[in-house]
Parts: sequence; structure tokens; C-alpha cells
Amino acid sequence: MAKKKRSRSKSKQKRTLKKGFMIFSIIYSLVIVIGSTYAWVTMADERINRVETNHVAIKVEGDQSNTVISPGTVAEKDITVRNISSSAGFVRVSLEEALLTFEIDVTDQMGNGNVKVYPTVAASEIKLKDLSTWVSGNTYKKANNQFFKADLSLQQAYDHEDPARNTTLFQYVELAFPEVFTSIQGGTDYWLYEDGYFYYSEFLKPNQQAEILVKSIKGSQATPNIFKQTFYGLEVQAEGYSLTETSLELMGLTSSDLAYQMLMSRLT
Repeated sequence: MAKKKRSRSKSKQKRTLKKGFMIFSIIYSLVIVIGSTYAWVTMADERINRVETNHVAIKVEGDQSNTVISPGTVAEKDITVRNISSSAGFVRVSLEEALLTFEIDVTDQMGNGNVKVYPTVAASEIKLKDLSTWVSGNTYKKANNQFFKADLSLQQAYDHEDPARNTTLFQYVELAFPEVFTSIQGGTDYWLYEDGYFYYSEFLKPNQQAEILVKSIKGSQATPNIFKQTFYGLEVQAEGYSLTETSLELMGLTSSDLAYQMLMSRLT
């Protein structure tokens, strides 16, 4: 009888220990999860605060309207940026190109056809000002009962050093960059291109404007027949950063980058 009581007592103790261990494990797990979550949120908040603290408001200026490309025709753009913040800052710009061609009537098979005209709307309407409507198959209203149907819709980030651009239809759109270089210059007030971005060589004071980045857009004289009435758009994305080393880090720059070396020299 005594053995049974001792056995029950030991069993009860084991259950109590097991239950206590489970409770401890649950509490420990919660502490780890809460601690990890707090650490993640704290790091995320620090990242957000760093970005907000190092942000400088920049405005893109110049003619940013989309263009109808034709051979030899030049569209003046004078695209640049201005610091509209209350503090000085660095600035960099990235560009994205968009192109929309229309169906060509090749009935005569002589290569001199014009844009094919449809009497009615075949799909959603294309608007020259709205890149989101530049979709293959959509239609553009040229005049009453005259509609063009979109053929090719292309979009890509502009790479100033990529020779592959000259193998696409974008090769027939010539952009004029009067003050853009791919190496650090001895002078001032120019744009340095590196890895998808144009970096302005100087910091901009409040309300100061940078030198012109894109002067004009021109249709090549060698533009093929399929380019008739082609739409071209150039989206400009500008970023402004405060004058700190942290800003260079936020840009993703390292000491081996030319942009880092150029901007760092303005901080010392």
C-alpha cells in the first residue's frame, strides 16, 4: 500500500515538473518572440528615421511632357532639378524611357505606308500624357472617326553606358546631355553617371537649381517607317539627401564608387 502511495506521489511530482517546464518554455518563447519583434521594429524605425532625417526635398523642372517622335525633329526639354528644401543637399536622378508604336498600313508592300486608321475604338483609349494607357492593342483618337491602334509598347530604365540600347527601337531617340560625364572632372557643376544614376557634382543650397541634365530629345534621321506617330516618354526620378556620410550609405555607395569619392570630397 505504501509503495502505491509513493508511486502516485512520484507520478504527481513528474506531472507537476512537466507542467512547470511547459509553462516556462511557453513564457521563454514569448519573451524571445517579443524581444525579436521589438528589435526588428526598432531597427525598422531607425531605418525609417534615418531616411526621413537624411531626406531633402527636390523638384524636377523643365518640359516633362511626352513627345511624338519624327525624324530630325528636336523637342527642347531643359530638364533639371531644384532644391526646394530649407537645407542644402546632394541630388541624384534616374531616368526611365517608354516607347509606343502604332500599326502601319503596309497594303502597298513598298515600305512607305502610313499609320493604319480605324473608324472606331477597338479597345481602351490611349492618352499621350498617361503612360499607364500605353498598352499594345489600345487605341488613340487622332480625330473624329480616326483611331490608331498601338503596336509595340516598350519601357526600360535608361542606362547611359549600355550599348544594348543601340540594338532596340530606343536607338532612334537621341537624348542630349550637355554636362554628363562618366569620370570625375576637375571642374564643378556637372553630372556624373554611374550605375543607373546621374549624381550632381555639387550640393544644392535651398532654392538652387542644378545645371541642365537633359537638354533635348531628337528623332534620328535614320528613324524607320514603323516610327510614324511614335510616342516617347521620359520619366525623371530625383532624390535629395542631406550633407552627411550616412546619406552616401543610404544611396548604396561605397568608397570604391566614383560618386562616393566625388560627393565625399564635398564633405571634407
